Amino acid sequence: MLDLNYDIYLLDVVSEYREAIKQTKSKEQQYCFTIFYFYCKKYYTTLSLYDFDSEILERFLVIYIPENSYKLSNIAFFDCLKDFCQFMAGKYDFHNATEIWNGIWGTMKKDIERITAILKEFSIFLCEPVVSYKPLIIDFELYKKRKNRTAYKTAFDVSEVGYFEVVEFFTNNSIVVRKMFSGRHIKINLNTNLISQITIGDIFFAQLRQKPFLTWEIEELKGFYCAKVARYI
Repeated sequence: MLDLNYDIYLLDVVSEYREAIKQTKSKEQQYCFTIFYFYCKKYYTTLSLYDFDSEILERFLVIYIPENSYKLSNIAFFDCLKDFCQFMAGKYDFHNATEIWNGIWGTMKKDIERITAILKEFSIFLCEPVVSYKPLIIDFELYKKRKNRTAYKTAFDVSEVGYFEVVEFFTNNSIVVRKMFSGRHIKINLNTNLISQITIGDIFFAQLRQKPFLTWEIEELKGFYCAKVARYI
């Protein structure tokens, strides 16, 4: 039985688990957990293991999985995080860890799958040529479309960069967003596939470009998140 009277830091246990899986987990799972390690190193360096809670997982899931979904699978993230919680429960008698994982998995799973699908649809809509990073696959037809799409930019183009929150569906192929921290409302043209998956409250970080007749388009998408991300940005 562990002596729970002394403090054990979460980051130390994360480091221990990261070393332990080098011989047992796939390279993809190891890389996923390395992202979690640097996340904990950034935000929770001095946090006690027994202060680990659902907010730590939620913050990671709503930000880091969407930002890495283009090169890593959701399953790899889920498997390594679930296993880590079981590791904490088994070795450190922190049985709440598995309950925390089961709770966050139940509430976040659908949103994460939806956001991943939206990001894949956006890569087609914005003609992103990189289809896969592992292995590296480039769609040259999308590459040509991407070049044509950006060929007419001028020094006089009006643009906006920042976080935008979806506040209204305008038609079957456009949404109204609010630029966060400024309050400005902008109408953006999309397509029906995207509209059918986006929900009110979703947030994205992007560069927008104004088109004729006061409509806007997404020039570059840097991240797309569910509404829960608002408390962390």
